[in-house]
Amino acid sequence: MSFRICTWNIQGLNSALFGLKSQNPEFIKAIKDIDIIILQETWYRGGEITGCPPGYREIIVPSIKLKSTKQGRDSGGLLIWSRADINCELIRKGNYNVWLKIGKNIIATPKDLFLCTIYIPPSESPYYDENTYIELGNEISYYQSIGHVMICGDLNARTGEGLDTVNTLGDKFIIGQNIHFPTHLTRNNYDKIINTHGRALLELCQCQGLYIVNGRLRGDSLGQYTYSSVLGCSTVDYFITDLHENHLRAFTVNPLAPFSDHSQITFYLNRTNGKPKFSQSSIMHRMSNTYRWRENSKDQYVKTIRQDDTKAPSRRPAAPAWNSNTIVSYMDIVDSPQRLNVLVGSHSQQAAVGTGSGQQTAVSRQQDIAFSPTPPPQSRRSLPLIRATITTPANQHGSQMIAHQG
Repeated sequence: MSFRICTWNIQGLNSALFGLKSQNPEFIKAIKDIDIIILQETWYRGGEITGCPPGYREIIVPSIKLKSTKQGRDSGGLLIWSRADINCELIRKGNYNVWLKIGKNIIATPKDLFLCTIYIPPSESPYYDENTYIELGNEISYYQSIGHVMICGDLNARTGEGLDTVNTLGDKFIIGQNIHFPTHLTRNNYDKIINTHGRALLELCQCQGLYIVNGRLRGDSLGQYTYSSVLGCSTVDYFITDLHENHLRAFTVNPLAPFSDHSQITFYLNRTNGKPKFSQSSIMHRMSNTYRWRENSKDQYVKTIRQDDTKAPSRRPAAPAWNSNTIVSYMDIVDSPQRLNVLVGSHSQQAAVGTGSGQQTAVSRQQDIAFSPTPPPQSRRSLPLIRATITTPANQHGSQMIAHQG
């Protein structure tokens, strides 16, 4: 069972078309079973109902409006809903960001996780502060000294496929064998453009040892767009962390909903407690052996099939070893006329078979084999039978074997 965190720029908690979006059945379905729900750009000033789901605690950051800005709507506004039964503590609250502490007893991490949800206005907006990334970097450095860090939200940063991690391969200025940098999966992104915010974010990741989750994990291995409108498509909503990838399970970008031009993005972490919602079978099933083809497998395969003691498995029962007291107990079913094989030990004796009224006799090296047609019993199907009489030195009276024809 996963610990799920989602963030969603909903472009207003209320709208003329949907009213209070959090009460819409489709909206409720989208946020169902999420442990921490983060709604950005709510444009919510406070004093009205928010529609917080039952069983959740609520953190409200009201939207702001500059005194110098007389026209236009408010900017920002955050709503954070977290399950009441999880260890999630409010650490710091600003105008555009909130720091939360998620206990390591909830998620499978060696240290506590400090989650920052942040909205960064576009660079041309009057609400944008040029010191945003500098202040964010200082806060990240502090919380990394006491735990792990995760950043999420609408950053209005287009990072393309720019490098967000430090790569020392081929770097002749970094020497020595004691310097080890973590390696990550290649990041994919539908959005190939890098803007000013994007360059600042990539530099922040490299300096702080963070990496972008989008386009790297199961659920979003291609790096889907997170924003789509008549103006175009882009990737501007992110999850960024310094956690080892072993602690991460998946990352998804939901299909675009009518509530916003932004997609809901969800991050899945390993959970340490809580019973899974599905029942697990107690039956253990044996797994078949698997084989991996390696460079020397071809030589081993050829050597094996050329060995003298390697034989294909036979579908016939093994014939008994021949001696003077043994009578052949196996006979092929044949169609007449043709040749009948009688297996005696490791030797193959052949005798001619006839269906006429007379009796034919064949003499082998070790025994006398006589064949005569025999009328079938009434309980069997009406097919001609062949009776074979085998005479050995130890059994002069002979033994009879019957084989069906047809």
